[in-house]
Amino acid sequence: MAMRGYFLVFSILSEGGKDNRGPHLPTPPRYLTSMPAPLDTPRKATASKADKEVLFKGVTCALIGLVILLAPYVARSASVRDLMGQAALVGWFALVLGIAFGVQYGMRRAKAARRQP
Repeated sequence: MAMRGYFLVFSILSEGGKDNRGPHLPTPPRYLTSMPAPLDTPRKATASKADKEVLFKGVTCALIGLVILLAPYVARSASVRDLMGQAALVGWFALVLGIAFGVQYGMRRAKAARRQP
């Protein structure tokens, strides 16, 4: 413990308070330190995220629509069959909305593919 304090005091006194941890390493050449170009620019990343959200919405709406439309044929209870049969309009709406989101996703992807060099 006493030796540790001795080296601390010695290092401060020997170099006038300078950092005494050894020689500094040489800096690497400039071409090694430059960062590579990002694969996705922020604009492309934002567009890609928006495309993924549209696809997620489309798949989710289409699945909800299918579940609502197919539920009357799978339900065991007569009251559930009647209830889901009355919700058929909602099921068709969700299915069409999901398909529309899917078409929008496809159009966005096709447009982005055309812009690629």
